[in-house]
Amino acid sequence: CIAGLHIYTLEDLVQRFYRRIGGGRRHIPPGLQIIWMRQIMDGGRFTFFTPPVLSFPVHPHEKISVPQGTVTRLTNAINQLKASGIQPSHLRGDLDESEGAERDKLADLIAIYEAYQQKLGHQWIDRAGLHCAVSNHLSKSSFQAKALMTTLFPGVDLVVVSGFDVFSPPDFAILTSIADLPQIGLCIVLDF
Repeated sequence: CIAGLHIYTLEDLVQRFYRRIGGGRRHIPPGLQIIWMRQIMDGGRFTFFTPPVLSFPVHPHEKISVPQGTVTRLTNAINQLKASGIQPSHLRGDLDESEGAERDKLADLIAIYEAYQQKLGHQWIDRAGLHCAVSNHLSKSSFQAKALMTTLFPGVDLVVVSGFDVFSPPDFAILTSIADLPQIGLCIVLDF
């Protein structure tokens, strides 16, 4: 047993950093994120991601929705894009090189991604947004990283990161900012 040992998941550490830097936006839980994606997909007009055409009669007032599996996969895809630092504007360049169904799929993905970002607005932030905000804050200057670390973890001179085999670009930038602090050692134990 080591007295005063702080143990955090990377997610908890990022959330603690975010609260301290005064982000102010509310963290959106995954369940609400799925609900919003469902609303966006059911409310939009998309070429590729449209509900299936049924060969049997449906009540005239009943709306056919995009399958839940599709909504979940698109939510995961957008989360992965955001975690990798890829914004809708980056994807727009690929539209010119795409054609047919691939172009329609990409155009719909961009439209859904933009609608989701708009829904987040200035009030909400998702997991990838948290990591990017903290990364951007820490990357601005070593002074900001030092001030944050010494305020939240006074007396800490070693940070050990264990159980990872890959880091997203924002997480790598967060760890790099900590590693660049001369008074704090960083040890990364990879899990592969």
